[in-house]
Amino acid sequence: MSGPTRTYTAKELLTVGDPAWPELHGRIRGGRNGVELLVADPEQGKRCLEGIQAPVSTVLGAMSYHVGGLLIDSGWLRILGCGHPRMRGSLLSWNGRGGPTGFPGIAGAVIVAHDVLGGVFAVNGGGLFGQPGELNYWDPAEARWAPLEVRYPGFIVWALDGDLSQLYAHSRWEDWDRDVSALTGDQVILRTPPPWEDPAPEAVQAEVRPVMELVAGRWRPAAGEGGGAEA
Repeated sequence: MSGPTRTYTAKELLTVGDPAWPELHGRIRGGRNGVELLVADPEQGKRCLEGIQAPVSTVLGAMSYHVGGLLIDSGWLRILGCGHPRMRGSLLSWNGRGGPTGFPGIAGAVIVAHDVLGGVFAVNGGGLFGQPGELNYWDPAEARWAPLEVRYPGFIVWALDGDLSQLYAHSRWEDWDRDVSALTGDQVILRTPPPWEDPAPEAVQAEVRPVMELVAGRWRPAAGEGGGAEA
């Protein structure tokens, strides 16, 4: 019978021979999708690193320690780090591992990013679809989880340099970038009708909401039966 899993300290997780940050930082600085790096507070980074238990030799560990958050494409896409005044949600608070929100996370998955529509990206740990370690996307248009067949490092490369319009082709509206850039990294825009139903309606109601409030109201943050989590 195996014993309890050991918890590593921040010092141990920081003491690696091949840190991922130099290459990752270069990618962030050269990102083609309008990337804004929210710089991490070192103490917050240490707490996040210990909570996530990923060494800084991994991309997830480097994001946990060095990055408060990433705002991509005028803030349309938000990659979680250890938190920042402009994006208080973190890898810890979104996954039920600390923070004031009380958000429980998803059993069998790690939430790593979200977008201005209320879509959520999570790494499958057995509670979602696809292979363990691959990402799923909670698609607010379909109200379901969809496997993306990409692992976290590949997801970061796509977010920084990939064609985001492939995912969001039917979800954007005229002057979306102006609207989105006025938000913090913890807010979403709830449009009625939603853009995937009518991209240019004669009349639209738009409401700014806290992202966790919107997400928690749309799906139960718990693993579903048969490898999926659906509302």
